Amino acid sequence: MARFEYQIHLGEFTAVIPELEAATNEGDAAYRLNCACLLVPALAAVGRELDAIALANASRRTLQPLA
Repeated sequence: MARFEYQIHLGEFTAVIPELEAATNEGDAAYRLNCACLLVPALAAVGRELDAIALANASRRTLQPLA
Protein backbone atom coordinates (compact mmCIF):
# COMPACT_ATOMS: atom_id res chain seq x y z
CA MET A 1 0.00 0.00 0.00
CA ALA A 2 2.79 2.43 0.87
CA ARG A 3 4.38 1.91 -2.54
CA PHE A 4 1.11 2.82 -4.26
CA GLU A 5 0.81 5.94 -2.11
CA TYR A 6 4.40 6.90 -2.88
CA GLN A 7 3.92 6.48 -6.64
CA ILE A 8 0.80 8.64 -6.51
CA HIS A 9 2.67 11.26 -4.47
CA LEU A 10 5.32 11.34 -7.21
CA GLY A 11 2.62 11.75 -9.85
CA GLU A 12 3.28 8.37 -11.46
CA PHE A 13 -0.43 7.81 -12.10
CA THR A 14 -0.10 5.95 -15.40
CA ALA A 15 2.35 3.47 -13.91
CA VAL A 16 0.36 2.76 -10.75
CA ILE A 17 -3.14 2.48 -12.25
CA PRO A 18 -2.82 -1.09 -13.62
CA GLU A 19 -1.42 -2.31 -10.32
CA LEU A 20 -4.16 -0.59 -8.33
CA GLU A 21 -6.83 -1.95 -10.66
CA ALA A 22 -5.55 -5.46 -10.01
CA ALA A 23 -5.26 -4.82 -6.27
CA THR A 24 -8.90 -3.75 -6.03
CA ASN A 25 -9.77 -7.40 -6.73
CA GLU A 26 -7.33 -8.94 -4.24
CA GLY A 27 -7.04 -9.21 -0.48
CA ASP A 28 -9.61 -8.46 2.16
CA ALA A 29 -12.36 -5.86 1.92
CA ALA A 30 -10.38 -3.17 3.74
CA TYR A 31 -7.39 -3.57 1.41
CA ARG A 32 -9.63 -3.45 -1.68
CA LEU A 33 -11.34 -0.32 -0.39
CA ASN A 34 -8.02 1.40 0.36
CA CYS A 35 -6.79 0.57 -3.14
CA ALA A 36 -10.01 1.91 -4.64
CA CYS A 37 -9.61 5.13 -2.64
CA LEU A 38 -6.16 5.59 -4.16
CA LEU A 39 -7.31 4.58 -7.62
CA VAL A 40 -10.19 7.07 -7.91
CA PRO A 41 -8.04 10.24 -7.94
CA ALA A 42 -5.36 8.52 -10.04
CA LEU A 43 -7.95 7.71 -12.71
CA ALA A 44 -9.25 11.27 -12.62
CA ALA A 45 -5.72 12.67 -12.91
CA VAL A 46 -5.14 10.87 -16.22
CA GLY A 47 -8.48 11.90 -17.72
CA ARG A 48 -10.52 8.82 -16.83
CA GLU A 49 -13.09 10.75 -14.84
CA LEU A 50 -16.01 8.47 -15.77
CA ASP A 51 -14.09 5.41 -14.59
CA ALA A 52 -13.23 7.25 -11.38
CA ILE A 53 -16.88 8.15 -10.76
CA ALA A 54 -18.02 4.58 -11.47
CA LEU A 55 -15.45 3.17 -9.06
CA ALA A 56 -16.36 5.71 -6.37
CA ASN A 57 -20.04 4.81 -6.73
CA ALA A 58 -19.30 1.08 -6.59
CA SER A 59 -17.19 1.59 -3.48
CA ARG A 60 -19.94 3.62 -1.86
CA ARG A 61 -22.49 0.88 -2.58
CA THR A 62 -20.14 -1.63 -0.96
CA LEU A 63 -20.01 0.50 2.19
CA GLN A 64 -23.73 1.27 2.47
CA PRO A 65 -24.65 -2.07 4.13
CA LEU A 66 -22.10 -1.23 6.85
CA ALA A 67 -23.83 2.04 7.75
